[in-house]
Amino acid sequence: MLKALLITAITGICSLVFSGQVVAQFATPEYFEMVKSANKLYKKKAYSEAALAFSQAFEALGNKGSADDRFKAACAWAISGNADSSFSQLDKLASSGMFYDYDRLVEEKLLESLHNDDRWEMIVQSIHENRDNKPQLNKPLAKELAQISKKDSDMRNKVIKLEKNHGSESESVRKFWSEISRQDSIHLSRVKQIISEHGWLGPLEVGREGNAALFLVIQHSDTATQRKYLPVLRQAVENHKAYASDLALLEDRVLIGLGKKQIYGSQLETDPVTGKLFVSPLQDPDGVDERRAKIGLTPMNDYLAFWNLKWDVEAYKAMLEFKEKKK
Repeated sequence: MLKALLITAITGICSLVFSGQVVAQFATPEYFEMVKSANKLYKKKAYSEAALAFSQAFEALGNKGSADDRFKAACAWAISGNADSSFSQLDKLASSGMFYDYDRLVEEKLLESLHNDDRWEMIVQSIHENRDNKPQLNKPLAKELAQISKKDSDMRNKVIKLEKNHGSESESVRKFWSEISRQDSIHLSRVKQIISEHGWLGPLEVGREGNAALFLVIQHSDTATQRKYLPVLRQAVENHKAYASDLALLEDRVLIGLGKKQIYGSQLETDPVTGKLFVSPLQDPDGVDERRAKIGLTPMNDYLAFWNLKWDVEAYKAMLEFKEKKK
């Protein structure tokens, strides 16, 4: 039987933080390159060019963007004399419910040209309400879950090194996997209790590490448990309490557990004959990088580089066809 490698590194997922708040669920490498250029223009006070560059970056990400980038775009449009475009960015910030920096809004000099516009008070009021409704950090739970996240990742990083040095079927690796399973059971019991009592807690409630712990523990559970919490995670993504890229990884894990082909190529297996890693059966290999980019995952070649593997889609399709015929 092929043993699935439990992936713990969420490669390519970037949480953008502004004033201590997680404000973007994910971003692609293309987005980061585009906003990097936009920020350079912004610092040079080339505001018209910066405003356009920010807007192009948002469009490339499916009209999404970090709060900090949208705020800068609003400032750049305002100082360039385009009030409509500036208010468009501010409205997205306000209506998302994820922008809380009221003080920065009212003190920003680049937005002063908007103060006499009738729309300004509506924006100010909306963001003031966002600040008042901001979820409070549960420090005890945040600390506990961060410890769980660290323990989970540390153990899996260690077993990856052991497998590289001694082989995946060595006695030392088998014993360590037994210890991982024991620790996973303890973590799962606690995470189930937390979700039952509080629901899926977002980064603003338990921090980024605490939020990651919920996902990691469920991701590393049995297929039945993963299927049970998959709709819970979907709802959490809709409520801005979880990352779309986390959801993609759990969807892959569930599909593999059910004997189906994964969607995003996140799951690897060890061939029991050769001992080499390969990407678990994957739907439409030709389109995988496009699907990954849409939810903030790096291209397959970058993802596989961690295991010194290269992504050759034609070779992969041939290998997959051979294994399916062999079965």
